[in-house]
Amino acid sequence: MFASFGYTTASNTAAAPRCRVVFVLEYPITTPAEYRRVYQAVAWYISSDGSNTDPACKDPLRLYYGSKRADVWDNWSLLGQGTIDYITEEYAAAHPPVSAPTKMTVPVSPTASMQDAKLATFGRAVQNAPLDAGHHTLLRIATTAGGYVASGVLDRSAVIAELTAAAMTRPEPNPADIERAINNGLDYGAARPLQFEAARRVGDLLP
Repeated sequence: MFASFGYTTASNTAAAPRCRVVFVLEYPITTPAEYRRVYQAVAWYISSDGSNTDPACKDPLRLYYGSKRADVWDNWSLLGQGTIDYITEEYAAAHPPVSAPTKMTVPVSPTASMQDAKLATFGRAVQNAPLDAGHHTLLRIATTAGGYVASGVLDRSAVIAELTAAAMTRPEPNPADIERAINNGLDYGAARPLQFEAARRVGDLLP
């Protein structure tokens, strides 16, 4: 009852009838997200009586159509703000968002293999850093590693050995700069202790 007019499409046949329904609104839609939201709700509302709608028409780029020698049914009604709000609210009520399982992390005591894997990850990050970001990457990774050292889950000397070996594979390494960047990063990271963590669903933590 709120449509402005409808017309048959160029592909319409007696065996496979097709038409388009055009709604003229009382206010302009200025964003693709708003168009999709309103279209989705209106299409759902139309389909509630068994009618079929084309899901492709939700694309905001497909706003303009035409059809020569079409059959036209006019109604010249306006779809008002209040009606749009009602339809979109009904749609939202019928399609509540699906809640993903709530996750949280819990500290775990790392095994030797977990410690070795973490050190290797740090080393690869330093070794594979872009050519113009070697020093920055080394300092950043050393700062992160410093957090694990501060928590006692990684050994400082093991971190220094891993990062030094990785940094020395870089073009034109400077041992003094490498040592300074690593130690500065470890000292900075000590202010933010880090733990090895594992993801757990909340339900798994309940007694």
